[in-house]
Amino acid sequence: MKRIVAVLITSSLALAACDGGVPQSVSSPTATAQPSTGVTDPASPYALGGMIQSIEKPTRGVAGAFIQIMQGPNAGRSAVSDDTGGFAIYSLAPGQATLRVTLAGYDTWLSKSFVLQSDTKLAIELFPAAPMSSSGAAATGRCNDGTWTWSSSRADACVNNGGLAYGVCPGPLCKSAL
Repeated sequence: MKRIVAVLITSSLALAACDGGVPQSVSSPTATAQPSTGVTDPASPYALGGMIQSIEKPTRGVAGAFIQIMQGPNAGRSAVSDDTGGFAIYSLAPGQATLRVTLAGYDTWLSKSFVLQSDTKLAIELFPAAPMSSSGAAATGRCNDGTWTWSSSRADACVNNGGLAYGVCPGPLCKSAL
């Protein structure tokens, strides 16, 4: 029987943009995820899937993200997120894996290396790509009102814009930089 990946949001990976993400085990299957291939192979019994979302509030699924396995026996296998942000890749062999998620207008998301040894689901949050100022400097953070800041200090960032929503990583306002 073909294994099906649950397309459920399990936990926030807001720090994933700075530190990578860690996959979680699948606990409940659903028929809503669409396979990237219909082939079932007993030597490749696993599935990888989940949800791609924008970190922007309100959180929403992101369609059209390209999810690719970058290393291991499944390197090159890929999927594209659907209209709700869901994705699934079926018939995967066990072994090391690293994922990359790309979409125009968003920063590339890279996972840490992990061992695929069961069906796996992920909740991946993408950060909008930071804009450049007229002088060519990249924004350092996003304000709660949706504007950007170029401040290098949390004390000065977004003072008149509802506070700092998140810092751009890497950068002076990124939580891992503090």
